[in-house]
Amino acid sequence: MDFSLIYEIGNKLKNIFSSDKIYPLWRFILCFFSTDFFIKFNYKWITDIKDISSIDLRTIEILYFAGVFILVWWSIYNILEIPLRLLFHGYVKKKIFNLRNKLNQGSEWDKKRGIMEFVAIIAPFFHKYLFKYGILSSNNLSEPINIDFESKEQEFNEIMTILYRWNLTIIHTLLVAIIVWKFYAIWFFIVVVLVLAISIILTVVFMFFALNLDYLEPVRQQLLKENKKQWK
Repeated sequence: MDFSLIYEIGNKLKNIFSSDKIYPLWRFILCFFSTDFFIKFNYKWITDIKDISSIDLRTIEILYFAGVFILVWWSIYNILEIPLRLLFHGYVKKKIFNLRNKLNQGSEWDKKRGIMEFVAIIAPFFHKYLFKYGILSSNNLSEPINIDFESKEQEFNEIMTILYRWNLTIIHTLLVAIIVWKFYAIWFFIVVVLVLAISIILTVVFMFFALNLDYLEPVRQQLLKENKKQWK
């Protein structure tokens, strides 16, 4: 068997089914069925597609469908993003900063003790799961963490926007399944709600780590030291 051929095919499939392509495609499907719920898609519209006239009733119907499609997309992934931003960029971010302020109000020894306690809690988790299953390696820890908060703010906001879109996609999937597809399987609801809950938890965890980079640097150094010991 030619394993190089399998490897090449695998890479091509990976490029085709990458997350950057799957998520937009799935959102397109969700928005299409959401629009179809309000305006039934007429498959006759796709016949003689080149013969679109500005005064043709069929053309008006197509443009009307496209307009509602854009409105659904904009409403789900822009308007509904506002409550998420109020929750995470507002409430959660404020809570994390309040926690940081309380830690920084103590003495230098209290701060060092807090860092050591943080390392003692986080390091075993990384070793038990992330290193054990090959998600992280020593190579991922070789570079020091950049603690320049101002330069990281734009990157933080970009990643948060991606997380918002992911959470909204899950919510949109649940709404379409219930309202449009009338899919009432209890196992499906449990899976979607569970995925949404995990996604929200991961969003909070990311925010906590991203806003406490100065605490992560000692963790990185400790993990790198312990991980290298295991491979000696």
